[in-house]
Amino acid sequence: MVAMSLFAAAGHLGIELVSNFLPIVYPVLVAEAGFSFAQVGTVTLVATLGMTLPQPLLGLVVKRIDARRLVLLAVVWCGLFYGAVGLVPRFWPLLVVVALGGLGSALFHPAGSVVASVAHSRRRGASMSIFSVGGNAGAALSPLLMAAVIGWLGLRGTLVTVPLALVAVALLWLIPGRGATPASAGWNRRRSRGRRIVPAPGTPESARDSATTAVAANAAGAPGKLAPAAGTRVAATALALIVLFAMTRAWYQVSLTTYLPLWIDSYDGARTGLAQVLFVLVGSLPAGSLLGGALSDRVGRWQVVLAAAALLVFANGALLAVGPGGAPAAVLLLTAAIGCLIGMTYPVAIIMAQEAWPRNIGLAGGLVMGLGWLPGGVGASALGLLADSAGLQHALSTLVVPLLVGVAAIGAYAVTRSRSRRFLRIPWVR
Repeated sequence: MVAMSLFAAAGHLGIELVSNFLPIVYPVLVAEAGFSFAQVGTVTLVATLGMTLPQPLLGLVVKRIDARRLVLLAVVWCGLFYGAVGLVPRFWPLLVVVALGGLGSALFHPAGSVVASVAHSRRRGASMSIFSVGGNAGAALSPLLMAAVIGWLGLRGTLVTVPLALVAVALLWLIPGRGATPASAGWNRRRSRGRRIVPAPGTPESARDSATTAVAANAAGAPGKLAPAAGTRVAATALALIVLFAMTRAWYQVSLTTYLPLWIDSYDGARTGLAQVLFVLVGSLPAGSLLGGALSDRVGRWQVVLAAAALLVFANGALLAVGPGGAPAAVLLLTAAIGCLIGMTYPVAIIMAQEAWPRNIGLAGGLVMGLGWLPGGVGASALGLLADSAGLQHALSTLVVPLLVGVAAIGAYAVTRSRSRRFLRIPWVR
């Protein structure tokens, strides 16, 4: 039903709107509270772990409680705890607040994806696309809104997320048709008389585009699928390489999102607004996702991911060469290109994983969206330590390393896939 898709998308927009502003707060914490880059990275690490690690356990709760109620609870929870960020500008209390706030996001994504997946029994792909666009819009608007509020009210302006969350929940409650479709996966299975429904796994959103997850569930005949005769070891090798690529992409994306505002703020003559850069970076992700998905159907999965990953190496180098003092148009254009290239790789990598491991597409997608996202916080924390000792410019230049590892992983995947189709014979791949 359209109403249920709208409910899921609106909830996704709301939760991303109240929880995706931390990079805007970081320059204020560095300037006013004396945070080091390492402490900023640790905050990002804790926030990322809070959003990702509890998801499997909270996903079990979704089976026992109406998922729509959990969506409402998650939005309020995030609004309350992220609103408190500006009230605790000290390191250890802030870690507690962002960890607790992350639990709201960890609860929302499995619940919201269940609501979206059952909204259309025959058009789950379209429903998940609507769900994903809502999250992308919220993540892009969050830094713009919070930059304006903090500029007006100071750090305590983060409290604006509390009324925003309450208004979002009130509007969600008024969306018609809430009771027309069962939102709990377990409840739906009991009522559907054997009709199997596969809920799409949840994912943290500053990266995150689940639009192709449900589509990939029917990818049995997709052009990129490994040949059935490839064997378990070859399929497992291919899946592991895709997950490795997802890890390197998350390392790069979370690190860049965390420190890009600090990098611009560190230059006195910078002419590009912090919120503008984050808006362009996050806002270009869905465009890249749509482009990457369309190209992968025509050109091929790994070809699109390999090309995007390789171009990211050059785009990242060009952005660092232009510097925060460069022409605003050049900075924003390169930032948009980076966001688009990142977006191109994310949904296609999910499809590749599910096609490589068709025997359990839920596991394959979960590895890319769950395990693959965890190194993002670790990378941001490590980059902060390096920035404190060697400078932020030098630290950002090291992000080329995970990008090159990702390129190598996809190249190895291409060789493994060729071996599975008997185009190449390599002794160590069986």
